Amino acid sequence: MDDIRGALGWAFSGNRSVATGVALTVAALPFWEHLSLLEECRTGVELALSRCFADFRSASDEMKLQLAYGTALLHTRGPLPEVKTAWTTALGSAEVLNDTEYMLRCLWGLCDYFTWTGDHQSALGMADRIRRLATDRGDLDARNNVDRQTGTALRYLGELAEARRHLERMISRYVPPVTRSDIARFQLDPRSAARGTLANVTWLQGHPDKAVAMAQRQLEEARASQHALALCNAIVHTTCPIALWTGDLAAAERLLVGIEAHVAEHAMSIWSAMSRCLRAEWLLQSGDPSGLAMLRGALDELLVVGFRMRCPFYIGVYAAGLGDHGDVDAGQTAIGEAVALSASTGEIWCMPELLRIKAVLLGKESANRTVKTAEALYFQSLDLARHQGALSWELRAATALAEHWAQSGQSERVGGLLAPIYRRFGEGLTTRDLVKARALLDTLGDAGKGSKSAARQARRDGHTHPNS
Repeated sequence: MDDIRGALGWAFSGNRSVATGVALTVAALPFWEHLSLLEECRTGVELALSRCFADFRSASDEMKLQLAYGTALLHTRGPLPEVKTAWTTALGSAEVLNDTEYMLRCLWGLCDYFTWTGDHQSALGMADRIRRLATDRGDLDARNNVDRQTGTALRYLGELAEARRHLERMISRYVPPVTRSDIARFQLDPRSAARGTLANVTWLQGHPDKAVAMAQRQLEEARASQHALALCNAIVHTTCPIALWTGDLAAAERLLVGIEAHVAEHAMSIWSAMSRCLRAEWLLQSGDPSGLAMLRGALDELLVVGFRMRCPFYIGVYAAGLGDHGDVDAGQTAIGEAVALSASTGEIWCMPELLRIKAVLLGKESANRTVKTAEALYFQSLDLARHQGALSWELRAATALAEHWAQSGQSERVGGLLAPIYRRFGEGLTTRDLVKARALLDTLGDAGKGSKSAARQARRDGHTHPNS
């Protein structure tokens, strides 16, 4: 790399040999990718793509440079409009050159762009386009691996069962590469990335222990790959969120310390903002109100560059935190923002949770009208969670409604709602949400035989959890 840097510096200094500089930049792309030097790649490609050097670039050079620029820019600065422009330009060149490999790579890039901007219907459409092209050209690997993009889009659209079907099919059909070429081609190890998305789906569907195990496996694979993006994906999108969902704050803290240093080392500002959302959520779960300012700042940083993925959920976390720390009016404004963003993008996987948070905030008001509206929102949350098959969201909504009933003198209604939902969990009984539900049922003396025996069985099996 030092030799490449020296040669590039010489070629472009004083325009000594621009043609050599452009050619060398193209040749350096695999090195930058292999060593995860994303910011260096971005600045180097940006120079080679300068308008004044256009005469020194072939159509093939243009295609490769634009593709690399879109990738590096996305993972350092975020899904700016320039990312879409770069990949669209590269796709046009690939089509002119009839280069199927680069057509597929550009389409994968655009699919990721739409995912990051929260346009999951467009991401689904792009995945279908990849599938058709791969099928027409007989590219079995590409046809199999696009199930990951399809599963990711369906997960965010709240179609959990279909998402699982695509992800499990992709994982079962995946043929491990001999080299790192698949990481370059698909930006990430496809099977590991699919496993991470499946872990998220698994938690949502009510299998906390399986989700944790899946997430841990993805993390181990990412560490073994020594690839910067793989580690970001594993921690920021899977292992840390699941640790926070299950209430394992100690594990989340260890992961956050590692990823914060990692993104700083690689100058990945967009991933830094994403990791700060997680750090802020960790602070709020720890009772520290400083998480509010951190979360709002990170969200604003993401939204200004067009990043929308998961933002409705994190705005919901922000709204809940405001309510917990006494600013109910600001919390209601924020949850309105979260619900509107979720509805406008179609990213409704978290809508049951947003409706629950909205109901909790309304319940903090004393007016009879708002109490009735809050109860209606709880039932909306429950219905949508059941429709999605999101048992974990259903449990949270049922627990919150049970608390609401207990506080309003309707304790007799709690067992009939909460106990059957609790009993549907065959694992994860020592994770935070289930511990909370069980404690509420036990306190009210209406846990039911099934839930109590399940709790006793969990204790006999020796399950432990840091925050149980």
